[in-house]
Amino acid sequence: MRNLTYLLFNLAVFIPVLILSFTTDVKPHRHWRAFLGAFLLVCVPFILWDAWAVYAGHWDFNSINVTSPRFIYLAVEEILFFITVPFAMMYVWGVVRKHIVDREVATWWPLALLSATAGIAAALLIWYWNNGYTRAAMFATLIAVIIVGCSRLVFTARFWSFQIILLGLFILANWFLTALPIIMYSSDAIIGTRILTIPIEDFFFNFALINLFLVTFNWLDIRTARLTK
Repeated sequence: MRNLTYLLFNLAVFIPVLILSFTTDVKPHRHWRAFLGAFLLVCVPFILWDAWAVYAGHWDFNSINVTSPRFIYLAVEEILFFITVPFAMMYVWGVVRKHIVDREVATWWPLALLSATAGIAAALLIWYWNNGYTRAAMFATLIAVIIVGCSRLVFTARFWSFQIILLGLFILANWFLTALPIIMYSSDAIIGTRILTIPIEDFFFNFALINLFLVTFNWLDIRTARLTK
């Protein structure tokens, strides 16, 4: 018997943040142009990758925890995920911007952390080339490191404060999704190393998705603000 678990997850992520967006002075809904642009430039490619991964058998959805309609191999809730989660994280980013001073940090340690991330991703990419999800997640991470590294954001205290919050929220959310499970992974597509119930690849996937969205959203938001002055 099917239930609405994944749909309820999306609603639990989205509705409280939407309410806060209208009732607090952090209002990501007012930046809809930047959000839409970031969705098209970042989320749509990730959705297409997601659909290909399901087609290729890298993962699938537990039919018990999703509704029956599918679009390009994806449960409808999975597509909603790429709207609700980025929106929630842009609210978190707005809170960080409000409460954390826009202070630059020493350039060496952000570059060191990004270099370490890229080095680990490159090593896993080479060593586990035949694992489909591992390969795709590491490619996405390397692209994200290059783009994020070219952004001024990476040299600010706000960016790294956001990373800490992002990691905590990711672990809570993904633990829920993988413990039930809602998402099921092929053993041939992943390394098999898990933190709690979360495949290690998901940490790289999350890093790439949210940070590419953040950098793109921020860039478009600045450009939109200049054009509307």
